[in-house]
Amino acid sequence: MSFAQLTQRAGNFLVSRKDEPNFNWTDLKGSSVIGGRIGGMPELVLEYVLKENGLTPGSDMEIINNISFTSTSGAFVADVGDYTVEFEPVATTLEEQGNGHIVASLGEASGKYALL
Repeated sequence: MSFAQLTQRAGNFLVSRKDEPNFNWTDLKGSSVIGGRIGGMPELVLEYVLKENGLTPGSDMEIINNISFTSTSGAFVADVGDYTVEFEPVATTLEEQGNGHIVASLGEASGKYALL
């Protein structure tokens, strides 16, 4: 029995400080992104998507990966980073409270894969 197929896409979203209705991954050049901990799935998926879009993490943009998973949205609200990677319901809460705008789905951008 394989449980990996229960979740086939990343469930996180890229949240921006500003509304970007025509967001493109290359818009991240020169920015800072709260990505999660090194080696964690949010960070790995983010780096995969960046590379698939011709970007070099750490060179084209700063990836902030020293903030604990439970503190990323609070750090973003406190003005850390230009973008943050968040799961639901946090991504929508940031948007509803006027603290950010969901600009991309990492699950959509990365495609299907087995989450173990």
